Amino acid sequence: MTDRDERTDILKLVGTVGTQAPALVLKLGLSYLRMKRTARNASRTFVRELERDGMPSELARRLGEEYGSEISLRKLISSGGGTIFQGLRPR
Repeated sequence: MTDRDERTDILKLVGTVGTQAPALVLKLGLSYLRMKRTARNASRTFVRELERDGMPSELARRLGEEYGSEISLRKLISSGGGTIFQGLRPR
């Protein structure tokens, strides 16, 4: 493979990533927001059920906040970011 072929491959790769990345980012963002909304609704249900079963409201709210805060973009990136590239080796 010549330098010219390698440059052509790189240009194709950059072009493909440049056209596909915005759609991917949009899809991932919408999926994250949907997941966050589902977690928020589950947290409300969790608090409501705890209060219905007799737990003090303040404690139920704190537990519900903790339950709902597990869906965090920072936590997802820090825990999953390393595993995405685990099997890849640089050339």
